[in-house]
Amino acid sequence: MTNLTGYKITEMIYNGKHSIVYRGVRKEGSLPIVIKILNEEYPSDQDLSFFKREYEITKKASGEDSLLVYDLISYDNTLGIVMEDMGGIPLSQAILSMQLSLPEKLSLAIKIANCLSLIHKKNIIHKDINPSNIIWNRETDRVEIIDYGIAVELKREMAYKMNLGFVEGSPKYCSPEQTGRINRPVDSRSDLYSLGITLYELFTSQYPFTGKDDSEEFDESRS
Repeated sequence: MTNLTGYKITEMIYNGKHSIVYRGVRKEGSLPIVIKILNEEYPSDQDLSFFKREYEITKKASGEDSLLVYDLISYDNTLGIVMEDMGGIPLSQAILSMQLSLPEKLSLAIKIANCLSLIHKKNIIHKDINPSNIIWNRETDRVEIIDYGIAVELKREMAYKMNLGFVEGSPKYCSPEQTGRINRPVDSRSDLYSLGITLYELFTSQYPFTGKDDSEEFDESRS
């Protein structure tokens, strides 16, 4: 188990290509926390710069009505983002494993939309809204949006040019302009498109477009 000074790690909750996420406790005050660590033994300066930028945007998105972000810490040769642990599970898991009533689904839809509205009010475009990046605690009925790895501030995004054929985010939930296949700027409406796909899946337990691969599904979404 990973050893972090000042923290007691209790479990790994995610292990991906770019990051590892642990659940634990900050020893001072016994505060429940989640730590997202850059998953590279020797990250490049560019990787570290992007991760610091993620921390800055995540910190800006946090607050009284959003998931709290506590600190950016050093760990060996890499970095970690320390956040509040709200004790929830991804919406993707809830859709698969729980019998959700219609009132619960309606309540979730409203809460997710409110969370996204708060993000947009801070001039942040998330760019990766999908059920895996929405956390829900059924007991407290609290909902939060997580993972700002590709999020941007609106003023920066307006000058950002998409690479043709390069997809940022989860392809099934990406708006057409995010794929680079159409010459349109990425703005807050891109998140609304992804929100619509997410809510469709919440209410129907299926994806609105079907295809043999992500490319084919994207083509279906344009028709």
